[in-house]
Amino acid sequence: MHPARRHLTEDHARLEALFRALENALESGERSTVQRAWTEFESALSTHFAAEERWLFPLLVEEHAADVRELRAEHEKILKCIAEEGLEADLCTLEKETVDELLADLRAHAAREDRTVYAWLETVREPGKLEELVAALVKKASGIV
Repeated sequence: MHPARRHLTEDHARLEALFRALENALESGERSTVQRAWTEFESALSTHFAAEERWLFPLLVEEHAADVRELRAEHEKILKCIAEEGLEADLCTLEKETVDELLADLRAHAAREDRTVYAWLETVREPGKLEELVAALVKKASGIV
Protein backbone atom coordinates (compact mmCIF):
# COMPACT_ATOMS: atom_id res chain seq x y z
CA MET A 1 0.00 0.00 0.00
CA HIS A 2 1.34 3.39 -0.93
CA PRO A 3 2.23 5.56 2.12
CA ALA A 4 -0.27 8.25 1.04
CA ARG A 5 -3.08 5.71 0.90
CA ARG A 6 -2.04 4.23 4.24
CA HIS A 7 -1.95 7.68 5.85
CA LEU A 8 -5.40 8.61 4.53
CA THR A 9 -6.83 5.25 5.60
CA GLU A 10 -5.36 5.74 9.07
CA ASP A 11 -6.89 9.21 9.16
CA HIS A 12 -10.30 7.67 8.44
CA ALA A 13 -9.74 5.30 11.37
CA ARG A 14 -8.84 8.27 13.59
CA LEU A 15 -11.99 10.07 12.47
CA GLU A 16 -14.04 6.95 13.21
CA ALA A 17 -12.67 7.01 16.77
CA LEU A 18 -13.78 10.64 17.05
CA PHE A 19 -17.23 9.66 15.72
CA ARG A 20 -17.52 7.04 18.47
CA ALA A 21 -16.33 9.53 21.10
CA LEU A 22 -19.03 11.96 19.96
CA GLU A 23 -21.66 9.23 20.11
CA ASN A 24 -20.55 8.33 23.64
CA ALA A 25 -20.59 11.98 24.69
CA LEU A 26 -24.13 12.39 23.41
CA GLU A 27 -25.22 9.29 25.31
CA SER A 28 -23.69 10.71 28.49
CA GLY A 29 -25.74 13.87 28.13
CA GLU A 30 -22.97 15.93 29.75
CA ARG A 31 -22.97 19.29 27.96
CA SER A 32 -19.29 20.09 28.35
CA THR A 33 -18.35 16.58 27.18
CA VAL A 34 -20.58 16.93 24.12
CA GLN A 35 -19.17 20.35 23.28
CA ARG A 36 -15.58 19.15 23.68
CA ALA A 37 -16.19 16.02 21.56
CA TRP A 38 -17.99 18.07 18.91
CA THR A 39 -15.19 20.63 18.70
CA GLU A 40 -12.54 17.95 18.28
CA PHE A 41 -14.65 16.09 15.72
CA GLU A 42 -15.44 19.22 13.72
CA SER A 43 -11.84 20.40 13.66
CA ALA A 44 -10.41 17.03 12.62
CA LEU A 45 -13.01 16.49 9.90
CA SER A 46 -12.59 19.99 8.45
CA THR A 47 -8.82 19.56 8.36
CA HIS A 48 -9.15 16.14 6.72
CA PHE A 49 -11.51 17.45 4.04
CA ALA A 50 -9.26 20.46 3.39
CA ALA A 51 -6.25 18.17 2.88
CA GLU A 52 -8.17 15.99 0.44
CA GLU A 53 -9.43 19.02 -1.48
CA ARG A 54 -6.01 20.66 -1.65
CA TRP A 55 -3.70 17.71 -2.33
CA LEU A 56 -5.57 14.52 -3.14
CA PHE A 57 -8.36 15.49 -5.50
CA PRO A 58 -6.14 17.51 -7.87
CA LEU A 59 -4.02 14.38 -8.43
CA LEU A 60 -7.04 12.41 -9.58
CA VAL A 61 -9.42 14.91 -11.15
CA GLU A 62 -8.06 14.52 -14.67
CA GLU A 63 -8.80 10.79 -14.88
CA HIS A 64 -11.78 10.68 -12.49
CA ALA A 65 -13.45 14.05 -12.89
CA ALA A 66 -17.05 12.96 -12.25
CA ASP A 67 -16.18 11.03 -9.09
CA VAL A 68 -14.02 13.83 -7.70
CA ARG A 69 -16.81 16.33 -8.44
CA GLU A 70 -19.30 14.14 -6.54
CA LEU A 71 -16.93 13.73 -3.58
CA ARG A 72 -16.41 17.49 -3.45
CA ALA A 73 -20.19 17.98 -3.46
CA GLU A 74 -20.46 15.50 -0.57
CA HIS A 75 -17.79 17.44 1.33
CA GLU A 76 -19.75 20.65 0.81
CA LYS A 77 -23.00 19.07 1.98
CA ILE A 78 -21.38 17.48 5.02
CA LEU A 79 -19.57 20.70 6.00
CA LYS A 80 -22.87 22.60 5.76
CA CYS A 81 -24.50 20.07 8.11
CA ILE A 82 -21.51 20.29 10.45
CA ALA A 83 -21.84 24.08 10.63
CA GLU A 84 -25.55 23.85 11.41
CA GLU A 85 -25.12 21.12 13.98
CA GLY A 86 -22.12 22.90 15.48
CA LEU A 87 -24.43 25.76 16.38
CA GLU A 88 -26.77 23.26 18.01
CA ALA A 89 -23.82 21.80 19.95
CA ASP A 90 -22.91 25.28 21.17
CA LEU A 91 -26.52 25.91 22.21
CA CYS A 92 -26.75 22.45 23.81
CA THR A 93 -29.68 21.50 21.57
CA LEU A 94 -27.84 18.88 19.51
CA GLU A 95 -29.92 15.72 19.21
CA LYS A 96 -28.47 12.23 18.98
CA GLU A 97 -30.72 11.26 16.06
CA THR A 98 -29.38 14.17 14.00
CA VAL A 99 -25.79 13.22 14.75
CA ASP A 100 -26.53 9.56 14.00
CA GLU A 101 -27.72 10.56 10.51
CA LEU A 102 -24.64 12.70 9.94
CA LEU A 103 -22.30 9.94 11.11
CA ALA A 104 -24.02 7.42 8.83
CA ASP A 105 -23.44 9.80 5.91
CA LEU A 106 -19.82 10.28 6.94
CA ARG A 107 -19.21 6.55 7.22
CA ALA A 108 -20.70 5.99 3.76
CA HIS A 109 -18.56 8.82 2.38
CA ALA A 110 -15.40 7.35 3.94
CA ALA A 111 -16.18 3.92 2.52
CA ARG A 112 -16.65 5.45 -0.92
CA GLU A 113 -13.32 7.27 -0.69
CA ASP A 114 -11.61 4.06 0.42
CA ARG A 115 -13.00 2.24 -2.64
CA THR A 116 -12.30 5.01 -5.12
CA VAL A 117 -9.82 7.85 -4.65
CA TYR A 118 -7.66 6.05 -2.08
CA ALA A 119 -7.45 2.97 -4.30
CA TRP A 120 -6.66 5.15 -7.31
CA LEU A 121 -3.59 6.53 -5.56
CA GLU A 122 -1.90 3.27 -6.46
CA THR A 123 -2.29 4.18 -10.15
CA VAL A 124 -0.94 7.75 -10.13
CA ARG A 125 1.79 7.89 -12.74
CA GLU A 126 3.74 10.79 -11.23
CA PRO A 127 5.69 9.56 -8.18
CA GLY A 128 6.77 13.11 -7.36
CA LYS A 129 3.13 14.15 -6.97
CA LEU A 130 2.52 11.30 -4.54
CA GLU A 131 5.58 12.29 -2.53
CA GLU A 132 4.21 15.85 -2.31
CA LEU A 133 0.92 14.41 -1.10
CA VAL A 134 2.66 12.35 1.58
CA ALA A 135 4.67 15.38 2.75
CA ALA A 136 1.51 17.50 2.89
CA LEU A 137 -0.39 14.82 4.82
CA VAL A 138 2.44 14.49 7.32
CA LYS A 139 2.43 18.27 7.85
CA LYS A 140 -1.37 18.18 8.29
CA ALA A 141 -1.11 15.39 10.83
CA SER A 142 1.52 17.38 12.69
CA GLY A 143 -0.73 20.44 12.81
CA ILE A 144 1.58 22.46 10.56
CA VAL A 145 -0.97 23.02 7.78
